[in-house]
Amino acid sequence: MKKVLILSLLLFTGSLTFADSTYVYASYFYTYGDFSNKGTSDDHGAYISTVLGYTNILSGAFNKINREDKDWLYEQNSFFAGYTKVLFPLYLKANYAHITGTFDYKPYEYQYKDKTNLFNIGAAYYVPWFYLSAGATYLNVDGFKPVDVYSGVLRADYVPSWYFSLTLAPQYTKVSDGRSMFGLNVKLNWMINNNLIFRGSAFTGERAYHFDSDLFTIYNQDETQKLLLSGTIEHRLFNSFALQLSYQYNDFTNYQVNYYIAGIKTNFTF
Repeated sequence: MKKVLILSLLLFTGSLTFADSTYVYASYFYTYGDFSNKGTSDDHGAYISTVLGYTNILSGAFNKINREDKDWLYEQNSFFAGYTKVLFPLYLKANYAHITGTFDYKPYEYQYKDKTNLFNIGAAYYVPWFYLSAGATYLNVDGFKPVDVYSGVLRADYVPSWYFSLTLAPQYTKVSDGRSMFGLNVKLNWMINNNLIFRGSAFTGERAYHFDSDLFTIYNQDETQKLLLSGTIEHRLFNSFALQLSYQYNDFTNYQVNYYIAGIKTNFTF
C-alpha cells in the first residue's frame, strides 16, 4: 500500500508558481502493516512528479511490498506512470500500473506468480470554489484467482482557499466474480500554517482492488474493503524538504490492518 499524495493541489501550485519552469517533486515512503490475522507487511515506495511549463504533468512511481505470515511470503513489485494535461479550466488525466507478485508457501515449497494491469482515466472541470470530476478504472488480475474489476467515481472538491479543501467522492465497483459494491470517500486537507499540513480521509461502504489516483495507491487485495480511516501530518523543515507521518486503519472481510507510514518529500525547479 503505497501511501503518498503526489501533491495535493499540484495542478494549481504548478500552474501559478512555475509556469515557465520545470518543477520536480520527489518522495520516499516506508509503510509497516500490522494484520489482525498475525501477518505483517513492509512497503518501500519512491515517487516523482514533474511539471513541464504550464500544461503537462508527468508522474511515476515504484513500489515494493513484502507481506509475510508464518506459513507464506508474498512479494509484490508495482510500477506506475501518469500524465495530466492542463487545459484550464479543464484537466485530463490518464494512469497506468503494472504489478507482479510471487507467492511462496513455505511448508511445501509451493509457488505461484500473478500479474495485474491497471488503466485509469479521469477529467476535472473548475467552477468557482469547486473542482468537479469523474474517473474510471479497469483492472485485470491474472493469477490464482483471475478477475476483471471495473470502477467508477464521481468527485467534488470544495476549495474555498489555499489553506483548506474538502472532497466527497461516491464510488461504484464491479468485480467479475459477481460483486457489485458502492461506497463513499471523504478527504480533508488543512494547511494549519506555512510549515504544517493535516490531511484526513475516510471510506465507508464496500469496494475491492481500489486505486487512488491521488496517491498512486492500489489496495491489491481480493477481500472486500469496508472501512478506511487515515490521518497525516506533514511538517516542512525547509523550503524544499518535508517530513510526513501517517496512520491508516483498514477493515477488510475477515481481517483488519493498521498501517504506520513515514516519508520524506522534496522539490526543486530548474
